[in-house]
Amino acid sequence: MTKGQVEVAEKYLDYHMEKYGFQSSNVTFIHGHIEKLGQAGIKNESYDNIVSKCFINLVPDKQQVLQEAYRVLKVRRRVRSITFEHQ
Repeated sequence: MTKGQVEVAEKYLDYHMEKYGFQSSNVTFIHGHIEKLGQAGIKNESYDNIVSKCFINLVPDKQQVLQEAYRVLKVRRRVRSITFEHQ
């Protein structure tokens, strides 16, 4: 995500918390490189899910992306990759 995309996503956190009845956010947006999650301050086994919206395919070192995902996910690891195709 670009810094601008992170800003837009954060702008709507309160709206979605109110709409779905959450007292606090269960989402974190972090600007960084998915193949370098440690540089973004993400610690080992610190997340339940990673959701990718069709950008893993844009990263040259896909093995490094998956190694970083494995490193930061908790024991019940889950990576969701969503790809959209325009026809």
